[in-house]
Amino acid sequence: MLLLEAGHCLRLNVDHFRYGENISSHEAGQLLQGANHDGQTLLQRLADIDVSSTKVDDAACIHALLNRAETSGLMLADVALAYEQVSAVYRRAVDDVQYGPEQQADVCEEAAVVAMQAAQSYEEANMPEMAAKLYGQMAESYRRLALLIGDGAIDVNGDRQESVGKANAMAKEASELEYKQCVCAFKEQPVPKDGDCLFTALKESGGLDKSTSALRSLVADELESNSARYVSFFAAADPAAELRATASALRCDRQWIKGDVAPQLMPAVLKRPIRIVDTHNKRTEHFLPPEGSCDLDPITIFYNGTDHYNAARRQPMGVSRSEAVTGFGAMERARLTGRKESVAGAETDTAGLPYDLARFVSAQDASSYEKALQELRDGKKRTHWMWYMFPQFQGLGSSEQARQFAIHSSSEAAAYLADPVLGDRITQLTRAVNESAARSIEGIFSEVDAEKFHASMTLFSSVAPGDNPVFADALKRYFGGSRHQRTLDILNLPARQVARSTGLS
Repeated sequence: MLLLEAGHCLRLNVDHFRYGENISSHEAGQLLQGANHDGQTLLQRLADIDVSSTKVDDAACIHALLNRAETSGLMLADVALAYEQVSAVYRRAVDDVQYGPEQQADVCEEAAVVAMQAAQSYEEANMPEMAAKLYGQMAESYRRLALLIGDGAIDVNGDRQESVGKANAMAKEASELEYKQCVCAFKEQPVPKDGDCLFTALKESGGLDKSTSALRSLVADELESNSARYVSFFAAADPAAELRATASALRCDRQWIKGDVAPQLMPAVLKRPIRIVDTHNKRTEHFLPPEGSCDLDPITIFYNGTDHYNAARRQPMGVSRSEAVTGFGAMERARLTGRKESVAGAETDTAGLPYDLARFVSAQDASSYEKALQELRDGKKRTHWMWYMFPQFQGLGSSEQARQFAIHSSSEAAAYLADPVLGDRITQLTRAVNESAARSIEGIFSEVDAEKFHASMTLFSSVAPGDNPVFADALKRYFGGSRHQRTLDILNLPARQVARSTGLS
């Protein structure tokens, strides 16, 4: 039995759907399209399950139902999201202490299979950035499998040699999957073809505020200061002399440094992982800081396999694979259709890191912003779009989608409002809520979504310019002027400061 939001229950037996023996494809599709009293289809509710509390058996049941159902008439984005949730349940279960190595391997492999289905569905829904994320999760699952086999936790057919071969094959598969992820997610951005290309590529990809000369000096300092750690990188007859020569060369602008010494040193200097996408060999390579794993996303750059690096720019989430290849994108659509296009993705926060606002544009386009706006004008939210239409601050939601569409700083929220498409859309959506005939916010949203709306209004009212009081008006009308306390706590804003920003007393 699956426990869904607000206490709704769905009684499904795992074996009932596993092989599709007791339900037709048409019946499964109809079941997924069935709506509850709130207007949410079963598919939409399955796309919003609580990953942390969903059991593996229930995930297997959902997976089987999705596999069995006819997808015509279903929202591909919701199908992809439901697959993604199932994969997340499996990935979480890999670390369950009750599972032995062989069970962990089975669950890990299942996570990879479902992630592939999610990625393919996202690609069909024209959401390449989301597909890229799932390819990355597949790569993670294959790496985990390679570790389980390579460390001797399990043997393939009881044969250690065969197991080592299998582990190596899975590690290679993981690298190829991550390459596919990067090609989906990033566009190669050319930099000048000189000896500084590595440092220029890292500077542009990572939004670094240091010059290439400064980066070169920092790397040289790292090499000289920790020579005992790095001397093994050099294979010359006199490794110490080669190390000193390399440090000297690093201090010379535009001088090419052979090998991968400089890329291996950069994570120690930047305190961030580096990911290199090798377009010649179609693989990726990771370099980590000396202390090991890091929670920060890697800086991604491209490499031609011999003598040049380029920067990597995230693809706008609404750009299809054909647009990425042909260049027929936002500017060309705007010229032909007259439609205003987002410039999301160009802004940076106070640390110089690029915002990925394009993820919101893609998600809104895929699920139809116009449909969401019409629902609010009709006075009732009926479909599934809360995360990316009314985003809230990070830390308020635990689901994959809440994390994917969380706002990470006040400056990112301000950039969201400043974006010509996103700012206009959230203003129009909020205005529709404010003009609703509903007597309470629960008349428009479910109880859970009402709190998300409260959090979103608190966030955006704190950064909105004085000539846009629509968010403060929503707080006044539906919440008596009170702000969402958890959002205030995370923003670390005193009530009086927020009051000045919103015009509330």
